[in-house]
Amino acid sequence: MFKVSYFCDNWFSLDLSNLKSGIYMLKITTDQGSITKKVIRS
Repeated sequence: MFKVSYFCDNWFSLDLSNLKSGIYMLKITTDQGSITKKVIRS
């Protein structure tokens, strides 16, 4: 689980420092629906 460190109207910030390098799928869910994005941590 990720911790959202800042959230604004159209963007947010995540702390990924505790994750190993790799490819992750991020699912964002709001009251307007959900979207899944690929995140690459190198």
